[in-house]
Amino acid sequence: MLQQYLELVGSVVVLDVVDVVAVVLLPGFLVLEAVGQLVFFVEGEVVEAVLP
Repeated sequence: MLQQYLELVGSVVVLDVVDVVAVVLLPGFLVLEAVGQLVFFVEGEVVEAVLP
């Protein structure tokens, strides 16, 4: 799911902040990685995906 999602949005910018990784995909798209989980904020909807 994550791979397909990244393929759709294109390039990513990763900002490392302690244990939190903020990935800015596109304006309005934000992925927060914390405690082994990815939380997708897409157009107001939140979808969670567990990291392998």
